[in-house]
Amino acid sequence: MKTLVLGIGNDILSDDGIGTRLVNDLKKSYSGNHLCFDSTITGGLDMLHLIKNYDQLVVIDGIKTAEGKPGTVKYFSLQQYPPTLHLNTFHDSHFKDVVQLARNVGIAMPDKIWIITVEIFDDITFRTQLSPTLENMYHQIFAVTKSIIEKLKIYKAIINSHETI
Repeated sequence: MKTLVLGIGNDILSDDGIGTRLVNDLKKSYSGNHLCFDSTITGGLDMLHLIKNYDQLVVIDGIKTAEGKPGTVKYFSLQQYPPTLHLNTFHDSHFKDVVQLARNVGIAMPDKIWIITVEIFDDITFRTQLSPTLENMYHQIFAVTKSIIEKLKIYKAIINSHETI
């Protein structure tokens, strides 16, 4: 069972890079296991070549909502996910549409897709560090993200690939 954990975000736009930072740190936690890790700064059709031919996909991205509290971590199935900074775009196809289009034309897409969102504070300041708000919470954000991956039984499914998630 091939599983990709994909972080999305721009590392030079403060909190926008939360997805890529989490993926880099998760990769260290799961070294030696059969999880694949990658990151990208784009969503939409540009993601297609990264996610094809995997059985499972976990996307980690920042989200900024009017009512959101910075540092809040949530997860969703593909069918439930809210618009995130990179998976929903006005300049390209929405992530759900990309996956459906790829399936319709016979491109192998993951059967199981989850999106983990992190509510962010600052996505417009040019800096390579997270905002102080998120930096102070990063260890907690990382722990919650890791526990979600374990709750989804991603790791267990790799070890026992016959188990249904």
